[in-house]
Amino acid sequence: MQVEKIHSMEGYELLEKVGEGSFGRVYKAQHRYSRSIVALKFIPKVGRTDYELHNLRQEFEIQKGLRHPNIVHVLGAFETVKELVVVTDFVDGDLYKLLDEEGTLSEEKMRIVACQLLSALHYLHADRILHRDIKPQNILLTNDGIIKLCDFGFARSMDLNTYVLTSVKGTPLYMAPEIIEEKPYDHNADLWSLGCILYELLVGAPPFCTTSLLQLIRKIRYESVPWPQNLSPDCLNFLQGLLEKDPRHRLTWPYLLQHPFLQGQVLVPPEKLCPKLALTSALTASQEMAKEIQRQNLSQRIPFKNRIFTRALQRMEEHERRRNSAPVPQPKVAVHTVRGDWTRRQSAVEVPLHPRLDPVSERQQILESILRTTRWPTTNNVAAMQDNSEQFNQPPSSPVKPENAAENKDADTEKGTTIVSWDEHNRRSEPKFLENEEWAEFLDSTLEDAIDNPQTLIHRNLVAVIVVPLRNVNASPSLVERIATLLAIPWTGSQDDVTEEALIRAYADTRVVPNLLYACKVMVQRRSGTNCSTGSGELGEDEDEDEEKKNDSELTADDLQSLEMLWGLVCRLVHLTTTTDFINQFCDAICVLDCSTSIHSLFSVDRRKAHAVCHILAILSHVLRTRSENVSVVQDILTKKDTDLLRLLSNRTPLVRSRCCTLLGHLALRGTEKLKDMARRPAVVDRVEQLLDDPDPHVQQSATFAYQLLRNCAATLENAEDLAAGV
Repeated sequence: MQVEKIHSMEGYELLEKVGEGSFGRVYKAQHRYSRSIVALKFIPKVGRTDYELHNLRQEFEIQKGLRHPNIVHVLGAFETVKELVVVTDFVDGDLYKLLDEEGTLSEEKMRIVACQLLSALHYLHADRILHRDIKPQNILLTNDGIIKLCDFGFARSMDLNTYVLTSVKGTPLYMAPEIIEEKPYDHNADLWSLGCILYELLVGAPPFCTTSLLQLIRKIRYESVPWPQNLSPDCLNFLQGLLEKDPRHRLTWPYLLQHPFLQGQVLVPPEKLCPKLALTSALTASQEMAKEIQRQNLSQRIPFKNRIFTRALQRMEEHERRRNSAPVPQPKVAVHTVRGDWTRRQSAVEVPLHPRLDPVSERQQILESILRTTRWPTTNNVAAMQDNSEQFNQPPSSPVKPENAAENKDADTEKGTTIVSWDEHNRRSEPKFLENEEWAEFLDSTLEDAIDNPQTLIHRNLVAVIVVPLRNVNASPSLVERIATLLAIPWTGSQDDVTEEALIRAYADTRVVPNLLYACKVMVQRRSGTNCSTGSGELGEDEDEDEEKKNDSELTADDLQSLEMLWGLVCRLVHLTTTTDFINQFCDAICVLDCSTSIHSLFSVDRRKAHAVCHILAILSHVLRTRSENVSVVQDILTKKDTDLLRLLSNRTPLVRSRCCTLLGHLALRGTEKLKDMARRPAVVDRVEQLLDDPDPHVQQSATFAYQLLRNCAATLENAEDLAAGV
């Protein structure tokens, strides 16, 4: 597509926002003269050094020279005062669209995707370019079924004397083991990421999927890939080659192209047309020796304090050793097994090349910068942030009171019973402007501290600051994800009773759960163009059906990743057995914030983000099981529009099917008549009966629980409790 060169925004008309990530915002736009449709990516200059901006400009020049049918073409770039703007071809769809339509793919269809991606990677690697952030969100799909690789924000062009790199880039879920271990790596890291995506297309989930960042790191480093039994020998051998943990033994160029699974369908140029010293060519003996020397030298130069993943894993292993060596105390209560899946995606972590400032003083500088443009919701928070750094190391003082404390005295008398005063104050005083980049820097700094010492988050004043962006309608999805990731850190492992109690008080007093629900509502309604600045703004009944479809299609991959992390944290807090504060705040927030429609709309993303739906189903079941007096909350969410239970019961992810069955059982046991009628529809009962023979044992167990209650309306509460105890 030819586009007349335009060096300012005057040449383009913005049509709609289509995505937002850690690197910038993407808009669909129209060229004012040729009327062609393009994508504009806006990358903020704020917070980037001159060196970083110079490298970005160089990368744009490199990308403009890339010409390949499976790579999104960069048409040009220009700058505004505050941003770099990159103009690319517009592609309306990504890999999730294919998964939505097909569920898991057959080997034949997966081969078609694999060959196109390998053709793109061969082109890049032949030109000594590493992508370094291959993930489903960066793989687009045209209406003609053409796969296109995009987002070269982390790409690196290697000179002829560079064999390996060290900076940690990418998404942990798709990161190669050598990057997780923070060792020097080469182009084979891209091939591992490709293997993860192809595995996900066949199985429905990545090779390693767990409840926490620390567990994910350990799984990638130490555990074997779980292989399905139904793969053909050629397909299994192909994936095993790509997912080989030792990069020296990984299936790579040029032998990769000869694998029988590909059937010679990868389009690549003749060897004689490839650039000299291409990464797709086998190295000579002298080049192999030079590469190994460079690898060893760089390994010794990476400071331990910059090894974020390694430090995090060592902290977890040390904690487990102490726990295993200590006397086992008698448990006060049984620990519930439901946990949120907080780390489906983590924003890329870049190893700093310079010594860090003192964490407290650095965070203080960032906060002072933020304070110049942000109005805090309480005067005490402002005073606390202007105080010296001792606030982060001292025990929390008395609870923070709103400015209108006198007016809300009665409301605050019984802690945790209402959030009306919070919401009303938020509507009046929360600013619309938000420095996303400065907040991201502050949260990243605090995340590093929390990994080393999770007790950092027992300080209520700090937690109160962390949740502030959740109440701002301009908070980016990546910022919300950072907040949820940070707040989830203390709950990834067990805590002693004193620490857990302090964490509960800090999170409850700052109303973490209501803040997260408000952020969820904002994110869902922002895509539909609904007013999100107040607690109201839900759609009318006549618009529900069309709007739900619209929300599903317009929620971006970054939105869904953030929502998955957000709901994972809410699920973990609500299921805590040592307090009822969070489940009470959850039920209150649903009513006060009027967000039941927004939550209901998320059921339609069960194929794109199954884990987010799993968390919501688990929470609703828990409300019915432990707070049956709040059954109206469950009814509001499930009946705003008729919930497609058959779709959830037929989801390709076993956990969705299992948790939907569990919810149906509790609806039959404790639901209102309206909910019981919904659960006992003949088609629903028939589908549950079919799941009695599901290949997954957990689905079978949950289906048995639901089926007996749905078929036996006269079941006693005692018998039902016996059934529920086994689910």
